[in-house]
Amino acid sequence: MAYSEHCHGRSHYCSAGKSNIILRCTASAGADWGALVAFILAWSLNGFQKLLVYEAPLLGLDFALLRTPMTFPVRLIPGWIARRVPSSDADRSRP
Repeated sequence: MAYSEHCHGRSHYCSAGKSNIILRCTASAGADWGALVAFILAWSLNGFQKLLVYEAPLLGLDFALLRTPMTFPVRLIPGWIARRVPSSDADRSRP
């Protein structure tokens, strides 16, 4: 699909729909696979609203503040691995 078909003319109300549009736009614009993997993990692990609404009230502020900085390397390491995995462009088609 063309760049404009991925990025325009769709209305998604949920967070997963918005991240899917952002992911497709960046992939069609030529983003690196490592950056795409890091984006997916950062979107799911490090949401400020998730910290305020779910983690702090349910798990306690101490645990939430300890967990949040520990997730930063979790998104970088798989992104680095995805960048290093050898593959040809024929093996991986852009989403």
